[in-house]
Amino acid sequence: MPALAARMLELAPGIKLRMTPFGNDLAETGIVSGTTAMVLGRIVDPPDNLVVQHLMDDGLACVVRREVARLF
Repeated sequence: MPALAARMLELAPGIKLRMTPFGNDLAETGIVSGTTAMVLGRIVDPPDNLVVQHLMDDGLACVVRREVARLF
């Protein structure tokens, strides 16, 4: 996110950028009410009135100590 924020501020210096974590409820983001213009995240079953664009595929990696890995 730091690189994205820096680039956005470079391209649009007057923009207001607020990063807020949210759960699975899109209403929490403000996108449904209209107080938020854009949301980046994993959106499952978005309402029909939202424009959703796939940006990337990202894998999941987990790093653990050898001692912990032996427990599983």
